Amino acid sequence: MEVQSQLIAEALSALNSLELSAPVTVGNAGEGDEWIALTPSGGAEEAVYYNRRVLSGLELTFRCRSATPATAYDSLYAICNFLRCRQYPQYGEGYDWLNTAIVSYPQYDEEKSDPENVIYKAVVKCTVYF
Repeated sequence: MEVQSQLIAEALSALNSLELSAPVTVGNAGEGDEWIALTPSGGAEEAVYYNRRVLSGLELTFRCRSATPATAYDSLYAICNFLRCRQYPQYGEGYDWLNTAIVSYPQYDEEKSDPENVIYKAVVKCTVYF
């Protein structure tokens, strides 16, 4: 769980340096008219090596509410592309963030939306070795 917290903290600090429609926060929903929320899901082990280090995938779901659909899409695409194309530092202690893949490109979120609150989401998967 510590690795997940470190990864999320690093992703948030990097993402908040981008020019997005709203700052990225951790949680299920933001406040106000425009927000971007990050919801992590539990990591799934992909491989365990002989030295007991683990290769794990952690899915991060980004939900965005914005004044216009175009702004929401632009913000979510910027997040996905930034995380996918980023050079990840290799940490000596804790974990190595190997890569990020886009699981679900920005799309309308039927599950969380209603007529008054139109929400879009995108999902990325971070591969971590710890």
